[in-house]
Amino acid sequence: VEPQWNLVVLDEDGSLRRMKTDEVEQVRPLEAGAAERIELASSSLSRQGAQRNHDLSLAVERSGRVELGYVAEAPVWRTSYRVVLTDDGQALMQAWALVHNDTDEAWKDVQIELANGEPTSFLFPLAAPRYARRELRAPEVDLYTVPQLALETPDGMWADGTGQAWGYGYGSGSIGAGGMGLVGRGAGGGGTAHGSIGLGQAGSVSGGSLELGDLADFAQADGSESEAQFVYHLRDPIDLEAHHSALVPVFAQAVDAQSVTLFYEDGESPMHGLRLVNSTPQSLPAGTVALFADGGFAGEATLDRLKPGEPRYLSFGRDLDVELSREEKSLGEERRELLFIDGTLHEHYVDRTRIEIRIDNRAGRTRNAYVALHLPRNAKIESEAQLDWDPERGEALVRVEAPGRNHGVAEVTAGTAGSRAHSPAGTSAATLERWIEDDKLPARTREILRRALVERKASEAAREAMAAADLERSEALAELERRRADLKALAASGQRSDANKRTGKRVTELETEIERLAAEARRQGEIFAARDVAYSKVLAELPASMRAAKRASAD
Repeated sequence: VEPQWNLVVLDEDGSLRRMKTDEVEQVRPLEAGAAERIELASSSLSRQGAQRNHDLSLAVERSGRVELGYVAEAPVWRTSYRVVLTDDGQALMQAWALVHNDTDEAWKDVQIELANGEPTSFLFPLAAPRYARRELRAPEVDLYTVPQLALETPDGMWADGTGQAWGYGYGSGSIGAGGMGLVGRGAGGGGTAHGSIGLGQAGSVSGGSLELGDLADFAQADGSESEAQFVYHLRDPIDLEAHHSALVPVFAQAVDAQSVTLFYEDGESPMHGLRLVNSTPQSLPAGTVALFADGGFAGEATLDRLKPGEPRYLSFGRDLDVELSREEKSLGEERRELLFIDGTLHEHYVDRTRIEIRIDNRAGRTRNAYVALHLPRNAKIESEAQLDWDPERGEALVRVEAPGRNHGVAEVTAGTAGSRAHSPAGTSAATLERWIEDDKLPARTREILRRALVERKASEAAREAMAAADLERSEALAELERRRADLKALAASGQRSDANKRTGKRVTELETEIERLAAEARRQGEIFAARDVAYSKVLAELPASMRAAKRASAD
């Protein structure tokens, strides 16, 4: 029986009216916007490849089987994982690919290959003809293709002042009103610069800084890859209707996995997690992960692209049965090097800290807790506990095992690099002597400091002598003023006595002494300036970067 089709229309009074389609002669939208949307939708559907018929003509010389191939746009496939945890440190990982058939043609017995990568793909129009533009050459004399008065009168040309500038010709000023310009469409036009994105390693150390190590060395993978690992061949062909999607199995393999508790931020609840190692021979694409344990659903996580042999930490829920306490104690600083950069002394040192971590476990099962240490990547760690590196978060982790209803502890000694700047003028001889006695500094650096100390002591002695001469000169000037006042008073009284002679003699002596002290202060100032210059020249022999210091030590 042929089915009957009905049309449901919303009436002007808000009621729904149903009628048979064979009774409908015409349907017209009353709103202009609705009409435009319908026209746009119909034109979009009409351009889909499966709804357009094309005639193909083949020129062949002999009969035989002909195969026609075509390319159709397809959505990217995505991965969904299922991980079932066991108690023996293993887990079953199932990988499923979500595949979409977004074409108008049903897939029948289609073999699927999934590429794990980002191959270069582009659109390049080949079917439509293309024409190259020829260069337009103009004669040396301005000539036009139309008579001068064909489009404008002399009076009009004189009135608006445009003259020959807009004519339909060629030559100077010849493009005019009828021309077509290609503005700003060159290779560099409208480009966007991406110069602000750095791809260096997180936490990498520059050449002028102290390098202690690389915490990421804890988790270097030994896995290798080949081109075949980037393509997954589904074993069986599939059938998929047009505009349908399906989850197809990619693989099911055992992988190394361990249930862990993750402490990333102090003061926040820890997370149930999984330390997953890609023990498969192929790279795992990014995707969602559903975890199952103890016969039920445990949580969900996301997995970024994972190479063979690489570990990842996946968190999938809060762990409310464990608590973290952390205590840090400074062990002091160890001076490692002195650099002289742009006239400033840079003291590089290692700040050593002891970190004591305690995990209290109220649950009945043992907890393997991994605690983030919040250290820079170039730090150096010493510990008897197991250390690891979380590449996704860029964090060094220490493992603490806490038995059920008990606690576990771990101790870590960390060294972090630091630096502080000193002004050479503000660095005293006592500070130089303290640095010279520090056997942690390189021998060459300490030898340079010894020679700088000689100049520094001489400059400080000259500065002290200059200050003493200035002080004596100030005192002599004050006494001179008093003596001159006494002489003036005696002269006003009209008396002549031995006191006048003694006062006059003292004035003369003070004037001579003041001149001598002024000369001594100038001499000591010159000595101080010369010794200070020599002091800075000696300090300039210190290395200007950590790389230069390493080369000097090697020499």
